[in-house]
Amino acid sequence: MLEVNNLSKVYRVKVKQKKSIFSKTIEKRAVSNVSFDLHKGQAMACIGENGAGKSTLIKCALGILSPTEGQVRLFGEDPRKKKNYCMSKVGVVFGQKTNLWIDIPVKESFLAMRQIYKVDKLQFNRNYEMVMELLDLKEIIDIPARRLSLGQRMRADIGLVLLHNPELLFMDEPTLGLDINVKRTIRQFLKKINEDNGTSILLTSHDLVDIDEICKDAIVLSGGEQIYNGTINDLKIRYRKPDMDDIVSTIFAEGKVV
Repeated sequence: MLEVNNLSKVYRVKVKQKKSIFSKTIEKRAVSNVSFDLHKGQAMACIGENGAGKSTLIKCALGILSPTEGQVRLFGEDPRKKKNYCMSKVGVVFGQKTNLWIDIPVKESFLAMRQIYKVDKLQFNRNYEMVMELLDLKEIIDIPARRLSLGQRMRADIGLVLLHNPELLFMDEPTLGLDINVKRTIRQFLKKINEDNGTSILLTSHDLVDIDEICKDAIVLSGGEQIYNGTINDLKIRYRKPDMDDIVSTIFAEGKVV
C-alpha cells in the first residue's frame, strides 16, 4: 500500500548572520534515507522525538511535499501525480488541525463527505452508524465544530475520515492533548477497524501506550535518520524491557542504529 525508498527531504532556510544585515541560506535535512513498506492490514507506528521528521515523512507520503531524493509509491502510484486516486483511498488526521467545517453542525460535515467522495448511500450509512456508535458521537452530532471540546472534536475528526471507507489511515498525533478516557476510546476504535476491517494504519504519537496497543510494527526516527524498522515485539526482546517508554528512552539515549 505504501512504499518508501531512500526518502530524503532537505529544506532551504534563511538564517540571519550575527552582526550583519544579511542572511545566508542553509540546508536543513528533515528526513534522511528512510525506507520501509506498509502492507494491507498492517498497523505501523512512526516513533521519534520532536523534530525527528515524522510529520515531514507523512507529508511526503501523501504528496503534500516533494522528496528531495528517493521515491514514494502510494497504492503503486506517485501521490503527487495521481493525487485524486490516492486521496480517495486514504484518510488523514493531523492532531493539531481539523477537517470539520467549524461553523456548521458535525452532521453536515459528515454529509458533505459523502458528496465529496461520491460514497454509495448504503456504504455511507453503514460507516456512519459505525463511527456514531464506536466513537460515541450521538451527543455532539448536531453541534457546530467550533463549540466542541478538543476531545469531542478529535472523535468527530476521526469519524469524518472513515466515512468514505479508506484503505489506509495516516494518523499524526491523533490523541495529542486528550484526556485518558478519550484516548482510550480512540485507541479501541482504531484497533477495532484495523482488526475487523483490515484498515491499514500509519500512526505517529508521543503517547507510547497508543503505539503499544494499536501497532505491531514500528519505524524509529532520530534526527531525521531511520534507526529501526521491525516489529514492536522484537524491540522489546532486544532491549529486554516490556515498557515502550523505557525502550524508546534507551534508544535515543544510546543513539545507536538498531
